[in-house]
Amino acid sequence: MQGRIRRVLALGALFGGLALVAGGLALFKRRALAAADAQAGAYEPAEAVEVVAAREAAWTPMADLVGTVFSRRAVQLSNEVPGRVRAVHVASGQVVEEGAVVLELDDAVVRAEEGAAAAQVEVAAAAVGAGEARLRLAEVSLRRLERLARDVTTELDLDRARAELEQAKADRARLEAEVRLARARAAEVAARRAQRTVRAPFRARAGILGAHEGQFLPEGTAFLRLEELTDRVFLDFAIPQDHADKARPGLVIQGECPLLGPGPTPIEVVAVDAAVADATRNLRVRAEVRDPDGRLRAGMFVPIRVPIDAPRTHVFVPATAVLRQPHADAVFVVAPEAPAGGGAAAGGAAGGAAGEGAPLRARTRFVRLGPATDDGVIVLEGLAAGEQVAATGAFKLRDGALVRPVAPAGAGAPAGAPEGPAGDAPGGR
Repeated sequence: MQGRIRRVLALGALFGGLALVAGGLALFKRRALAAADAQAGAYEPAEAVEVVAAREAAWTPMADLVGTVFSRRAVQLSNEVPGRVRAVHVASGQVVEEGAVVLELDDAVVRAEEGAAAAQVEVAAAAVGAGEARLRLAEVSLRRLERLARDVTTELDLDRARAELEQAKADRARLEAEVRLARARAAEVAARRAQRTVRAPFRARAGILGAHEGQFLPEGTAFLRLEELTDRVFLDFAIPQDHADKARPGLVIQGECPLLGPGPTPIEVVAVDAAVADATRNLRVRAEVRDPDGRLRAGMFVPIRVPIDAPRTHVFVPATAVLRQPHADAVFVVAPEAPAGGGAAAGGAAGGAAGEGAPLRARTRFVRLGPATDDGVIVLEGLAAGEQVAATGAFKLRDGALVRPVAPAGAGAPAGAPEGPAGDAPGGR
């Protein structure tokens, strides 16, 4: 009996000792965690981000447009009269000079009519000569009768001579009219023969030829297009109606046309449409562009960038500095921490590790953004030029986060960065 009691007391003592050891271990662990939390609160890590200054620069609003190239003059050649092609004097893509013969239709019948018309002119001219002779004879007869004594000639003879003279004059006028009619008919035939020859109206480049020898062409068949060769071409594009008042003939703008070289290209407005298109509410503008090398062909679509307003000064930040949010856009402004408040104690420890000066902290700044450009994003409101903002790496920040500036790739240390090796030490200028 006593042995059982001793065993129970021993087991109780064992379990009591184990409980005391477990409580001690738990107390030790709690104190260790509290010490670690206290140490962590004394040290705040800094986020390494690129810090840049918001800069001020002039910016010109540009519109990305698509223009269509037109030749200064272009024509679709077609035959005025039906006929069979006798000869073609141009090849596809060939340059033709002004007045050069492009195509000839068979004109054998017209040439025969032209010969007949010329003969009719000669016959009419000969008849005019005979009528002129009769007129002179009538004039001479009348003068002779008038010179004879009244007792030799009668009044009836004089009247008859005067009537013959008037008849001779009338015959001459009729014959002269017949000559003019014959010449008009000959001119008509010559014109019909000329219609069977198609000529180039100006110096141009020929398109794809659509006719060949022996082919019968109905009246009005379009067989060749000519595009005038000049060192200037037309470029038509459309601008929104909001900027319609800025387009006027004579205005010279600097557009960017890749086909005409890398630099800006002068574009002179030569005409503006009278009305805005109903479907798009855009205004069609015709401009003139120099093309001395002939790179532009009619019908090409040419992307251009056209200024639509005067240059204005704006604040720019890098695109990586912008935090786009559903309710508002923002940037992180990086500035030295204020010396007052609890943040000063934490900042003091961090600043001591980095060197002299207050540490840098990021603060959220809501801004109103403008369009994005090749130089960055325009900030219309909420940020002043010269303020430091977080750029590359800004996505890691939160409001009030400690910042360690790093230099952009290929650049030296940014303004405000601590001198010497920074390591992992937080803070800085």
